[in-house]
Amino acid sequence: MNVLPIQLLAQSTPKVKVGEKIKKGQILAQVVVSDNEAIHLSPYEIAPDKFSSSLKKHLGDAISSGEVVAIKRKLIGRVKVYSPISGTLVKIDEQNQDLYLKPKDFKETTDILSPVDGVIEFCDNTKILIKTTHEAIPLLDVLGSSIEGELLKVDAIDKKVEGKIVIRETFDRLSVFKSFGLGAIALMTKKLEDFDFLDIDKNFEKTIAIVSDQDYKNLNKMSGKNAYIDSNSKFILI
Repeated sequence: MNVLPIQLLAQSTPKVKVGEKIKKGQILAQVVVSDNEAIHLSPYEIAPDKFSSSLKKHLGDAISSGEVVAIKRKLIGRVKVYSPISGTLVKIDEQNQDLYLKPKDFKETTDILSPVDGVIEFCDNTKILIKTTHEAIPLLDVLGSSIEGELLKVDAIDKKVEGKIVIRETFDRLSVFKSFGLGAIALMTKKLEDFDFLDIDKNFEKTIAIVSDQDYKNLNKMSGKNAYIDSNSKFILI
């Protein structure tokens, strides 16, 4: 058995309890959505004079769930901040380091559904843990929305990728656009060769997931299986 974490947004109300058996598609929690949802950047301790330059979005920009909204650069590497929801950036509070999004398709409540059958192992208003027979593989990084489909391991990009989540050791810019041009629904890899997510146009709507070397080796053995890429919680469910 594996344990699958489901991260909840602020103001979530769980609709399940510990020990409860659940089915795929069952409501786990509901989020009461206010007019604007805040993304708090203060925990990342971005220097005040660096705050504006750390932002990767501007007022009025449409933002997808799982998309990078800010990057804190460090002496070694960088920390990316992801949006937990889709919406439009309507306010930037530099003093408190908060971004405010008007949620896409605004409604009073939003249902958070279970992607699997399982048993609730832990539940509070920040996360839910589901014990399941499905395997959950963590993502190092992900661009785009959550998506479900069949995994296909390939070396050469051809028409077989149509309608598939394509697994390949590396992708460069040309192979990415060729894959999606031939109908791939998502790409899964351990490395992007000549670009990164920041180089991709903000309106790019496809899904690309990055995994570790070891997880890539494991995924190679799963070609032909169905998988669900969860961009919010950053995992692949097999």
